[in-house]
Amino acid sequence: MKSLFNSTAKYLLTLFILSLGITFQPADAQNSWQQYGEEITATNALDANEAISQFSKDGKKLKVQGTITAVCSMKGCWASFVTDNEKTIKVKFRNHNFLIPTESAGLRMTAKGVAFKDKVDTDAETGSEEAYEYRLVADGVLLEK
Repeated sequence: MKSLFNSTAKYLLTLFILSLGITFQPADAQNSWQQYGEEITATNALDANEAISQFSKDGKKLKVQGTITAVCSMKGCWASFVTDNEKTIKVKFRNHNFLIPTESAGLRMTAKGVAFKDKVDTDAETGSEEAYEYRLVADGVLLEK
């Protein structure tokens, strides 16, 4: 009888210790993000300020992170970042396969997809510099919770 009590006590003690280990593990950084679209991670994402120099007219695969400044108020079908030098990056979601909450402005977002830099027609008479539109067609995004 004593042997049965010892083995049961050891088993319960082991379960208790294991449950403590699981409970007190540090939160995984991925758990602070909500996934939309294809599964991605925030690892190696470029800050929007750094990433904008890598956008190209032919498109380039990038992972960009920044604070959302605007979101489609109807469905959440696009979002945008504004860089420190006031350039806007508009993020659209490939084929409208997913949407983000319309109240996401102010949240951090990581978006992975193809980044484009398109020349915008400007009034030649004003003599202004060339203007570009920066857009990212995202396959997946992470939003901070």
